[in-house]
Amino acid sequence: MINFSVYGQYTYDKSKISNKVLKVVKKIEKVNVYMGAAVGYGGMKPEQYENFEKLKEIATPKELIALTNHPNTTVRCYAFSALVSDEKLKGSIDIFKIVKDHIYDYESVSTQFGCVGSDMSVSDLFIGRVVMREDYEEDFYRYKLNNQQQREIDSLLILKKNNSYARRNAIQTMETNAQNYALLRTLVIEEKNNDALPKLAAYKKEEDLQLILDFHKTKTDTNEYEKLHAVYLAIQEFPHPIFLSLLKEEQSNAFDEKDYSEEWGLLYKLIAGYKNQEALQLLQLPFTKIVSPDIRKHHLVFMYSAIMDFPNPLYDPLLWDLWEKENISTLESINHLMDLDSKRGYKAIRKEFGVTAEIKKTNLNLDRKEFGEIEYKVELMLNLMMENEKEIAFEVISNKIRQTEEYFRLYCKYALKLKNPIFVEPLLERLRTEHRPHFYLETVRTLLDYNEDTVNTEIVKILSVNENLTEGWGGTELKGMLLEKKLIKE
Repeated sequence: MINFSVYGQYTYDKSKISNKVLKVVKKIEKVNVYMGAAVGYGGMKPEQYENFEKLKEIATPKELIALTNHPNTTVRCYAFSALVSDEKLKGSIDIFKIVKDHIYDYESVSTQFGCVGSDMSVSDLFIGRVVMREDYEEDFYRYKLNNQQQREIDSLLILKKNNSYARRNAIQTMETNAQNYALLRTLVIEEKNNDALPKLAAYKKEEDLQLILDFHKTKTDTNEYEKLHAVYLAIQEFPHPIFLSLLKEEQSNAFDEKDYSEEWGLLYKLIAGYKNQEALQLLQLPFTKIVSPDIRKHHLVFMYSAIMDFPNPLYDPLLWDLWEKENISTLESINHLMDLDSKRGYKAIRKEFGVTAEIKKTNLNLDRKEFGEIEYKVELMLNLMMENEKEIAFEVISNKIRQTEEYFRLYCKYALKLKNPIFVEPLLERLRTEHRPHFYLETVRTLLDYNEDTVNTEIVKILSVNENLTEGWGGTELKGMLLEKKLIKE
């Protein structure tokens, strides 16, 4: 039998608080925000935290206990924090009782930690921020619930409907044992609880299939998106074939959306996880069924990620289409496809680099073992092209230096490594028009490392023409580089 201890039955007795403590309490009330030791972009200690430190210094344990029932939520939270963060009080204060007394204290308190401000219930702050989380600020962490206390708190939270984070966490961490099944089913049926649904699905019971299918259609105070997300998480736990029809319907709905949703990522992972012909058919649809090119691109990227998470030979034709037709690939997928068909893969590499000329070399060397550790797919692609079509590879690097933003530093690295004069003019062209410091500084570093007087003279000339190279922090850094090389004077 669980005895409920509801916040409100314990009243605040101001007569138990000394005048000097009340003065500090008044200051805390005036700011009325529960702040950490460092706030704002500068990470400075706020005056409010100093108020807390003063409260902690002068208030007795009895006063702090009394202040946990203060009408002001910020005062309640700081008083509790003072109790749990004092090493000397450990074991002498019944912290667990105070937590239970405030377990249904759902009044809101404004908080700020670093640059982040938010609102939460007093109960959540007591349970989630101060008592249970080991990654919280060390000064606020001196007490942790033992397993028995945690179970009692979780039971109290679960048995009374509320929207607190602590209750959600209690449901999400419930053990999927026979004892909890009936409770979880009740939470799903009576409350339409989002957190309980995936836990219920983990039991993989056939009698719950329809309950999961119909869950997002129920009308509650929770928005439809959150309901559907709960269904997705449930399917992740229990990927029964019956759910493919729902996934197909939701995928079709997503095709007509004007704005993309991160939820599509989970949708495609669920589909790919089935690894059957029906899943393959659904994964093929984004290639032809989506009108908007932007929305189509998002679907294809999510689909690519899904089939990489759930690899299967069934999906290899999709990987080829994504690479050859859509330029969607990673180092991992390119290596996989090259293992399947290296010649076809090399053609895809040439296409991605925009090379249209026919391959003149008859015997391609497509062995990748000698390349060693490679971090980026562009490295693999360039290395293969350097091995087989060096002149074309030089042309690719030159064009990328002129135009690209992605992997720009890597292309400069190749230009420097190869030290071929062919790259000088593309680098100078980039410098003549570039206005972004990260790009023009990398360009100048590469050119300077050629250590050629004619190149260095041209850099200085461009400096007088492109005014962007002299402005802001980038201009200051560039000036320092040229002074160090004695190419300009102060």
